[in-house]
Amino acid sequence: MRRTFGESNILRSDITPAIEQSGRSSEKPIVSEGGPLPKTWREAVPYVVWGVLVLGFGLEFVTALVHAEWLHAIVSFVGLIGLMAVALHWTRLKTWATHLSPNWVAATFSLLFLAIILAPFAEQRRWPFSIVFHDPPTAEDIAKTTAPIQAQLDAANRELQAERQKAKPLMPPGQPLITESQAAKELETVRSQIADLKQQNDALRQASSQQAPATADQSPIKWGQLGFGYMGGAEPTFIDIEIPASITGALPVELKDAYIISGTTGARLPMMLDAGKAGKILPREAYPIPNGISFYLTAELKPPLSTLDLLSQWGKVYFFAEYGDKKYQATFDENYMRTQLSKYRGSPLGAHITKKPDAK
Repeated sequence: MRRTFGESNILRSDITPAIEQSGRSSEKPIVSEGGPLPKTWREAVPYVVWGVLVLGFGLEFVTALVHAEWLHAIVSFVGLIGLMAVALHWTRLKTWATHLSPNWVAATFSLLFLAIILAPFAEQRRWPFSIVFHDPPTAEDIAKTTAPIQAQLDAANRELQAERQKAKPLMPPGQPLITESQAAKELETVRSQIADLKQQNDALRQASSQQAPATADQSPIKWGQLGFGYMGGAEPTFIDIEIPASITGALPVELKDAYIISGTTGARLPMMLDAGKAGKILPREAYPIPNGISFYLTAELKPPLSTLDLLSQWGKVYFFAEYGDKKYQATFDENYMRTQLSKYRGSPLGAHITKKPDAK
């Protein structure tokens, strides 16, 4: 019995190390260093999963490092080291996890789930991460921020330019001052121009304020065309401007006023009635003119004018007449005046007879 018991002890002592050795050898490491490649799907899955995760964090770390995104690089590096540690100690972690309290497992998954939920907020830097992380200001943000300052600067520049304009000298440096006599001549010229313009303006305003001329059927006076009184000679000299008229109505007509205005200079001349022995009188000084009488209204030119002088001063004529409750207006333009003046013998206007220079 003792021998048998001793033999059994010897056998157990020889077999137990072998069994433990064979049990240890049957447990293959998940990731072997320098070992053969996996031959089954069960062996290949840990290689692929851990390799992809570690490689992904490694690539993200390098990319963030190149682009100087330091926070991203630190997170990727920590993840890389963490995954490598998990891959190397997976067997121990798995054994440790089996003995871990379920409360810790629930807390870990809760934190993981919370991190997944908050990931978009952290990526887009929304609240509450907007308090910590800020995007760099864009060009539009900078423009909006500096707009009030730029407006104040522009206003200050405009005020400065206005002050500089006020401070400029009235006359450029080096230019001599005009003398008193020159200033007086310039002032007189300006005054003369102002007076001429005022006369023209008054004439045009008065002409435009008059009513339209009455028609032949409505007017008791039939008005003729403008003509001239002249003295003959080598060249005619004109002494007055004439307008013929005749009473066509059944009743006498009281002529209240008549005058002409130069459309060139703005000068005004009264028109006179020829009263025979009584001489020339103003229209308002005569009794109403009976029916069937023809008469002339004349405006005397003092002094008499040559053809060219008359055309330069009275190149355009406005005629106005007031009688009864009516007002009459007529305009004789430059073409009419030139045509009429060219009909007189010796007039420099229009066609005329000239002597040949080689004639004897």
